[in-house]
Amino acid sequence: MDRTQNEMTPMTIMTSIALRSMVVRQCRQQNLFTEGPNESRSSIRHDVEMPPKKKSDPKKQAGKGNNKDDDGPGKDPAALLTSYKKICVGIGLPPPPHDPIILALKVDGNATSGENDHHGKQIVISAREGEADDNLLGPGHCRALALALSGRGHGLLPPTEAIVFTLATDLRICRSRIGDDGTVAVADMLRMGAKELNISFLELMDCRITTRGAFALGRSLSCSVNTALTSLKLDHNAGFKSEGISALCQGLCTNSTLKNLSVQYCNIDSEGAKSIAEILSFTRSAITSLNLTGNHLGGNGLATLSSQGLSQNSSLMELLVADNGIRSTAEDVSALKIFGKAVSAHPTLTTIDLLHNYIGDEGGQALLPSLQDNKRVHTI
Repeated sequence: MDRTQNEMTPMTIMTSIALRSMVVRQCRQQNLFTEGPNESRSSIRHDVEMPPKKKSDPKKQAGKGNNKDDDGPGKDPAALLTSYKKICVGIGLPPPPHDPIILALKVDGNATSGENDHHGKQIVISAREGEADDNLLGPGHCRALALALSGRGHGLLPPTEAIVFTLATDLRICRSRIGDDGTVAVADMLRMGAKELNISFLELMDCRITTRGAFALGRSLSCSVNTALTSLKLDHNAGFKSEGISALCQGLCTNSTLKNLSVQYCNIDSEGAKSIAEILSFTRSAITSLNLTGNHLGGNGLATLSSQGLSQNSSLMELLVADNGIRSTAEDVSALKIFGKAVSAHPTLTTIDLLHNYIGDEGGQALLPSLQDNKRVHTI
C-alpha cells in the first residue's frame, strides 16, 4: 500500500530533528532565547531591543536660516567692531573722541529687544547735535569700516578675522566729512564685496561728495557689478552738481536692479537732466522712485527729462520734482505741456510732486488736459 503524504518515514523524522537542532544553536548564538523562570528555554524572544534612533539635529530641522553660520563672525556686530578697531590701529588712525562708528556698532544695554533685532542689520552713523567738524566721521575711518565690512582687511587682520559681514542690509552715513575719499572706499566695498555683501540700502547724506566720488559709485553700480543694492540716497551733497550726476549716471544707465534713487538738494541743473534721462530711457531700468526735490532743473530740465526719459520709460511709479525753479514763464509753460503729455502716456506713473514750483494758473492750465482724465496718476 502506498504511503500518504501525511505519513512520515524514519528518515524524514531524523532530518526534521537535525534541522531543529541547527536552528536552536543559531538562535542561542544570537541571544534570541529567554531563560525566565516561567518561560521555556526554547522560547524565542520577540522583544529584542533595537538600537536607539539617531536624534535629529534641531538646527538642521529649523531650516536654512538657522545654521551654524548664523552665529558666526559674519553676523556678529561685536566681531565687526573688533575688526574695525584693529584696522584703524593697523593704518595708524587715532580714535576720535566720540567715534560714531563705535557708537553705531556697540550694543545698547538699555535698548528694547525690538531695537536690538535691528542691531548690525541697520548701521546708522550720524553726527551728534552740535558736533564739531573735526569730530565728524572722516575718510580714513570710513575706509576702515568699508574694509571691515567687506572682509578685505588682509595684512591688517589675522586671516581668520578677515570675514565679510553679511548681516548688514542698510548702511546710512549722515552728516560727515568722508568726502570723495570715503565715498570711493564705500564704492570699492560695494564692488569688491558684491557677491557676498547683503547691503540693499545705502545713504550718504551731506557727506561732501563731488564728481570723483559720484563716478566711483556709478562704476560700482554699473551693469551686473552689484545687484544687491536697490536704494541709493545721496541727498544734500551740494558739491555734487550736474557733473556729479553725469558721472554717477555713467554707471547707472546700465543698472537693471536699482529701484530707488534720491538726489535731493544736490545743485543739479538742466544739464544734469540729460544724464538722468539716460537712466530712465534704459530699456531694462528698474527705477520706480526718483526724487529730484530741491534742485534747479527749471523748465528746460523738465522738458528734457520728459521728452528723452519719461517718454521711453516703463518702470517709474513716483517722480518728485518739488522746488526745482519751474515758473510760469512762456518757456516753462511749454515745458509743462511736454511734461503733461509724457505723464499721460506713461504706463506706470502714479505719483507726481510739483510743490513749491510757482507755475501759476498758466502752468496749471498747461497740465490740466493731460491729467484730468488720467486714471493712473492718483497723487499730484
